[in-house]
Amino acid sequence: MLAERSNGLNMHSTLRSIINHIIKPSLFHSSVYSKATQGAMHMYSSATFISKHFMINSMDVYETIKNRRSVRKYLDSPIPFDKIARIIDAGHNAPCAGNLQAWRFIVVKTKEKIAEIAKNAYEQLWMGTAPVIIVICADNTKIKRAYGVRGERLYSIQDCALAAMNMLLAAEEEDLASCFVGAFDERMLKRTLDIPDTARPQAIITLGYPDEKPATPLKTELKDILFFDKWGNREDIKEFFPLEQYVKSGKSVAKKLGEKKNILKDLKKILKKK
Repeated sequence: MLAERSNGLNMHSTLRSIINHIIKPSLFHSSVYSKATQGAMHMYSSATFISKHFMINSMDVYETIKNRRSVRKYLDSPIPFDKIARIIDAGHNAPCAGNLQAWRFIVVKTKEKIAEIAKNAYEQLWMGTAPVIIVICADNTKIKRAYGVRGERLYSIQDCALAAMNMLLAAEEEDLASCFVGAFDERMLKRTLDIPDTARPQAIITLGYPDEKPATPLKTELKDILFFDKWGNREDIKEFFPLEQYVKSGKSVAKKLGEKKNILKDLKKILKKK
């Protein structure tokens, strides 16, 4: 009896790891899985379900990209610091010129400072509703030494943009809303945050729980933005169009992944009650 309870607790802990990390479904035996999750598994009856809904695959990143929106209204709710840390870590793992990692991240949480930054951003006062703001800066000391003017004026901007995109996608994965802000008075922002002359602010990211649901923006057709081999060439690759057919083929999979994400949330809630 005691051993069974011990197994249940161990598997209960394992299930939390599955939800938060990636573990192959083949590691589970259906009977043990059922004991571990106790009442939770009355919704899901077999190990086959685990294979279909808990195996993280390459489509997840596409789902995250498609779901991300620029949100400009946030709830007055604090963000746990572990979420912020993971978002920063995502930015830090972006590719960069020469692996110099010239980016620097300033996390701002005080309401007064956030309000001041909103004024620095040409009076975009909606930013004041965000509980957290991250200012991405480029420290040009090393990158200028390594690559000269091109490193200072191009590579540093590219690197910070790559970091920002990683952070926006990480925020989506953390069930947080975000917005990329590139319009701000650089001198005012540097003064507000005591940024030295050797560094430049490149972007601001607002973070928070959404208090609005922006509509899906209209996108141009892929054929209007794509060339092959050289600018403007579409003549010899007509068999590739319409390219949307290749995207649509993955929609059913994406739908299942969306269902999986909701199921994971349900399981998390159940486990927290245990």
